[in-house]
Amino acid sequence: MLTQSMIPHHIVHEPTLLRRLSEFSAVIIPDQRYLSPKVLDALGDWVRGGGVLLSAGFSGTLDRSYTETGTFALQDLLGVKLEGRYEPSHAYIEVTDDRLKPRTLDMPHLAECPFALARPVSEDVQTLARLRKCYLRSDGEYLLRWSPVGEDTGYPAITIRKVGKGWAAYIAGDVFHAYQVKNQWTLKHIVANLMRLTVDAPPVTVEAPAWLGVTLMRQPARGRTLVHLVNHHGDHAVDTNYRCVEEVLPVAGVRVTIACPSRPSKVTLEPGGEVPEWRYDEGVLRVEVPQVAVHVVVAVEG
Repeated sequence: MLTQSMIPHHIVHEPTLLRRLSEFSAVIIPDQRYLSPKVLDALGDWVRGGGVLLSAGFSGTLDRSYTETGTFALQDLLGVKLEGRYEPSHAYIEVTDDRLKPRTLDMPHLAECPFALARPVSEDVQTLARLRKCYLRSDGEYLLRWSPVGEDTGYPAITIRKVGKGWAAYIAGDVFHAYQVKNQWTLKHIVANLMRLTVDAPPVTVEAPAWLGVTLMRQPARGRTLVHLVNHHGDHAVDTNYRCVEEVLPVAGVRVTIACPSRPSKVTLEPGGEVPEWRYDEGVLRVEVPQVAVHVVVAVEG
């Protein structure tokens, strides 16, 4: 989902997260049921210092013995209280805040995943989307394999809350799993809009006519920052409906924006060392990449 929104990210385990937490702008916890006390303490301080936390589903609802606690370990940060579970296999996310609507459809969005019924308990919690039930027949059965949208559950689907200098966001269902099983394309735009809403200064953003894989890498020993751009050629199904790519079409007219504390001494496109058109202004480097055939690296020195 993040790859297809051109949002660079890393997948880490808890020891790496604790060691490198200060390096990240945002942390996503996608239905991670058990969270250690060390991680919980570190995340609290990090969010209050300016970090963005996105928790999804039933994250932090198991204790060390993997027994359900009936509460969110992150309740104080998220400002929402776990009150139950929506039992049917799927439900609908109805976006009510215009800031999450770009590139989506004006309709409730299907998500096949378990949903938590979470009640806001802090006055500063903002509800950005409502959780809608799926329609059930009079006998309690689904109308279809994925039933149409039903009535409001009375609970939010997406919330955000300002905590200190940072943000704590919550999505009531594991939308990452939902995207994996159903390939419901609007979900990736909702998540991308949520990240762009809460992360003030992302380390790198990419504007392109087709999505590219984006990976950010630093080489401290050489004083370089590398932005890898990979052309996968179009959409990739994630619901086991594999496709064969016969020809990779180049992506032209790519703009890369990189947060840069000082003016770089050198900007090149690798391999090859080509010097692209670039400009630097007040901590922001903008690089024009003429074309990405398969793989291009934007290398920034200094």
